[in-house]
Amino acid sequence: MAVRDIPRKVVVIGNGVAGNNAAFAVRERLPEAKIVLISEEPFLEYSACALPDYLAGYLSAEDVLVKKQQTYEQANIQLMLGKPVTRIEPEQQKVFLGKRKISFDKLIIATGSQAIIPPVPGVHLPGNFTLKTLLDAQRIMAYPAQAAVVVGSGAIGIETAIALKERGYREVTIIEMMDWILPKSFDKKPAQYLTKMLEDRGIQVLVSERVEEVLGTERVAGVRTSNRVIGCDLVLWAVGVRPNVKLAQEAGLELGTTGGLKVDRYLQTSHELIYACGDCVETEDLFSHRKVLSMLWQPACRQGKLAGLNCAGGQEEYEGSYGVLLIDIYGTKGVAVGLTEQTAPESARVVESTESATYKRLIVDEDRLVGIQVVGKFNGFGPMLHLLKSGFSLRDLKATCDSQALISLVDKPVLLKPYLSLLFKAVEKA
Repeated sequence: MAVRDIPRKVVVIGNGVAGNNAAFAVRERLPEAKIVLISEEPFLEYSACALPDYLAGYLSAEDVLVKKQQTYEQANIQLMLGKPVTRIEPEQQKVFLGKRKISFDKLIIATGSQAIIPPVPGVHLPGNFTLKTLLDAQRIMAYPAQAAVVVGSGAIGIETAIALKERGYREVTIIEMMDWILPKSFDKKPAQYLTKMLEDRGIQVLVSERVEEVLGTERVAGVRTSNRVIGCDLVLWAVGVRPNVKLAQEAGLELGTTGGLKVDRYLQTSHELIYACGDCVETEDLFSHRKVLSMLWQPACRQGKLAGLNCAGGQEEYEGSYGVLLIDIYGTKGVAVGLTEQTAPESARVVESTESATYKRLIVDEDRLVGIQVVGKFNGFGPMLHLLKSGFSLRDLKATCDSQALISLVDKPVLLKPYLSLLFKAVEKA
């Protein structure tokens, strides 16, 4: 790469995991470059995954923070907090913060996503919340309430429901419009195991039901669903998020079919000086090869590192997105990765087992593993994830179980032992 392509000044918009990984990746590759990290939020980088634990009272606000001020000072990264970027001018190579302008040689956009609140009557009333930011959590903690309805049963919805119960809420109800909870990650059977664990702890779970109205005059007093009226004084909307692309779109950058920023394999946008990463970008799913918005921590972390590396002159391709969903329901863990029975091709089949209080479900297409769902113990999950990502033939696995090829693939094949009988069952059904 020509010297002129190596930036002397990089600006990063966004202080989440993607933006931070990008900034520090640039610093690692370019020790002398000037790096400016701009965030609309007033906080240092914090773990969004830890917000339910903060809300539950398990963690302090300081515990949620990932980095300290001195971390940025030691890396010589200029941090601008509480400073919303109002405009990007790609041809001028400038970003604007109101009347203030900051120039860049290259720009990394990591503006993340925003929580969706559907246009339901009553969502304007005090007592409607989302849990996307640290400030969201603090607002919920300051609001007087004893009965909550959580709308949506993705990881955030379930973890927030548990957190509210742990805070001492008298009643907590989860409402899911699909036929089971966690529908994007789990099939119905494992989801039913997880549902029972919630119900055993006093959290009501309603599926195949839709919230049609939030009731109340001066504040939330309840919700009307497609089936009933439920009294509550707080509604937590956890129906999903959308990519935060307004700035990029106004700057003329191209969007993909999913509404995320369109990037190539190097996380470069439609403008050669601008890269993007995290929740705001559209990528290709590693297993289905469809264009997706992969709004989980692992893809954002990986994309951030590669966007920073490539912005600084590297040429490393992003292999595609996959997200490992890990959820803990009162000590029982659920993990899912890859395709579900619903998203896999029609030719795919399911093999499953229940033993030693652990449920395992594998999705297999032809003789390739394309999805894993587990409720209970995770022994052997790491090697299984490697097997999933590699596209290794299950027939070859059975024929070469102790071969050097398998050893090089998963490092310690013995760790696959809890899954071998299930994998061989999949081969026999092929």
